[in-house]
Amino acid sequence: ILIGEYRYIDSNDVTLVNTLNNINNNEIDELYHQISGATLKAKSEYPSCNDCSNDEYRVKVDFSDPEREYIPMALMLRVLSPTQIRVKLYRDGKPFMANQPDNAPIEIRIPS
Repeated sequence: ILIGEYRYIDSNDVTLVNTLNNINNNEIDELYHQISGATLKAKSEYPSCNDCSNDEYRVKVDFSDPEREYIPMALMLRVLSPTQIRVKLYRDGKPFMANQPDNAPIEIRIPS
C-alpha cells in the first residue's frame, strides 16, 4: 500500500491544504491518510490511457481533500522512467459520500 500526505499552494502562494504533519502520525490507520491505496489499472480502465502500452499498468490511489472528503477522488500514477512518474488527479466514478453537507461545493478545488 502507498500512503501519503500533501500540501497544495495556489498560484497566489496561498496554502489551501497542508496535511504533511500527519505522515508520521501513528494514530492514523494507513487507509485513512489523505493519499492511500495501491490498485493496479490496465490501459483501458478508467481513466483510460491512450499513450500506455497494452502490457503497461498504472497504480490508482485514493485521494482526499480534508475539507471535501465527501467527493471521491483518486490519483493515477504512471511510471515514465526510473526517475519520473506522471500523476493525474481525477474525480473517481463513485457516488458522493452520504456525509455531504447541504449546498456544499461539488467541484475539486485542487487542479488535476
